[in-house]
Amino acid sequence: MSVNVDLHHGDEHSGQVKNHKAYEKLMKQLEHESEELEHNTTAGLTTAEIIKRRRAKEEKSAEEFRRQAKAAVDAQEAKEKREKEEAEKRAKAKADEEDRQRREAEEEAIRELERKTKKFFTVDRKYNRKSPTGVMYFGEYEQEGNAWVPHGYGEFRVNGEVIYDGEIYRGKMHGTGMIKFENDDTWKGKFHLDEPNGIGLYKFADGSAPRERIYRNSRPVCWVDELIPGVRIRLLGPQHNRNPMATIIEDAIAPSGDLEQARFKVKCDLGGFLRLYLRAEKFTIIKDQPMIAMLEKYIPCHRTDAHDGSIGPEPRYNYEADQANRSKTDYHENFYHDVKKVKKIQKRKQDMTDEERTKSQNARMRALMAANAKEKQVKAEMEAALAEEKARREQEAAEAAAYEAEVAAQREALAAKRAAQERAMHGDPGD
Repeated sequence: MSVNVDLHHGDEHSGQVKNHKAYEKLMKQLEHESEELEHNTTAGLTTAEIIKRRRAKEEKSAEEFRRQAKAAVDAQEAKEKREKEEAEKRAKAKADEEDRQRREAEEEAIRELERKTKKFFTVDRKYNRKSPTGVMYFGEYEQEGNAWVPHGYGEFRVNGEVIYDGEIYRGKMHGTGMIKFENDDTWKGKFHLDEPNGIGLYKFADGSAPRERIYRNSRPVCWVDELIPGVRIRLLGPQHNRNPMATIIEDAIAPSGDLEQARFKVKCDLGGFLRLYLRAEKFTIIKDQPMIAMLEKYIPCHRTDAHDGSIGPEPRYNYEADQANRSKTDYHENFYHDVKKVKKIQKRKQDMTDEERTKSQNARMRALMAANAKEKQVKAEMEAALAEEKARREQEAAEAAAYEAEVAAQREALAAKRAAQERAMHGDPGD
């Protein structure tokens, strides 16, 4: 028995078959079923036998399909295993390469450290022996024949302790640097041919609050916070030979906060005003003379006149206020005063010579000046304490900001590292 399928029936199906493979498969299946039916009929099999045989064949086909599916799954698992092994190999190779590069970088850093580290010796030419002095230099240098000269940026160490860290020119401290003194205090500022010159930050070894200090030719001039209005100074420059004494009348004005460019206004004793640079001017503080009291500290700058409403300077003496609160002596207004003692004092004053009277007045004047000096010292200490507290708060705020920035950077680095690990695990050959 044969089955013929004509797909060219009618004008609408004019033989246009779009899927030739599906068509061929369908035709083969129909032909196979037709041949099988013809064979079973010829063999004289019953309907039950035909169904039974067909079921056995279907089971065989299903078993073959399961076998093929299992083979496909096994092949897929083997492929995934191979890909995983290859990814692990790539990750291991990448880790080995990074480890190799890290070791090479460390070895190069060690070689560079050994190259830049130089030791100082004392040479005994009689016995041709060298003895180490304990002084070492680490940093940039220039080669001059068989000798080397520190030049660039570097640090000097004595017995392993850094005593200078900064810029060096032809073997001399020159530029910006930090020096450590014998008492373990440090000063960071400008150097000129081995000598501190200018304004720098002085840090104390005992942990006290740092202060800005001015040096001139390796000698300390003064603390910056000592340069306040009223301080007496002596100008040492040759242009001030005729008029060296002066008084500071205004605080230093530093454009954009740069103390190297700060200027303070002074009034010379013989007349005239000057604006002096802290960085370049040679001067010293006259500490054996008292400070000059500035009237602006005690008198308000302006007032409103009650009569005509005009604005003018505040008077130095207020007569109305003095009359409202008259000062009282210890004698006549006191009911329990000793009249004999008063008369005795008055008689002693009358019998005093001019020299004794002058000595008494000078003693009272010295006591008054001492009291004023003490009051100014207390005020200066309070201002210094307030400035120190302000500086401490600013430093704490800066340290907190730096800490937050560092934490944020560490988080970003950790996130990038995790992303790289995830890409490596998924077989991404990227970064």
